[in-house]
Amino acid sequence: MFRMLLLLGIALSHGISASEYRELDWTEMMPAHQLAALLSPPEALNSIPEGGQQDLQGNVLESIKAMGDDEFYEALISAETVADLNGELIKLPGFIVPLEQDDQRRVVSFAFVPYFGACIHLPPPPPNQTVLVDYAKGVELSELNRPFWIEGKLVIEDNETELASSSYRIRPTRVYPYEE
Repeated sequence: MFRMLLLLGIALSHGISASEYRELDWTEMMPAHQLAALLSPPEALNSIPEGGQQDLQGNVLESIKAMGDDEFYEALISAETVADLNGELIKLPGFIVPLEQDDQRRVVSFAFVPYFGACIHLPPPPPNQTVLVDYAKGVELSELNRPFWIEGKLVIEDNETELASSSYRIRPTRVYPYEE
């Protein structure tokens, strides 16, 4: 018994191994009823001409709201979280939207999102698909379209930035380039 406690103490003092992080899919971060709504978009969505006035970033959500499919619209803007994820150690793939840099031009605060262009070229993902990250070590980001993995403790926490709202925050232990 003493030996087991000693080994446990040594393991805890050296941090958490990568195998203890559960790989999370972005769809797991939204309630099931909202995922179902997003997987069944209104038929009228196909009538919005690509590149047309209704397809512009500022207009697309208003166009969808006008279609009258409240469940689909609510899923697109939802801050509703999945309570079971609070405090979970996760590994999540995504893209960095820089918010703050240090003196060496490393990104130390960022929104982490599921797809490239979020918050910049496209409408931002809903708050339950946006994670706020503060990472003192910083990330060297040479290209915005480069995906990353992030490992750390996920917590439910409402946040507002200039670019987006988020319902989650990760306390990262590691941020590194995505490789399959």
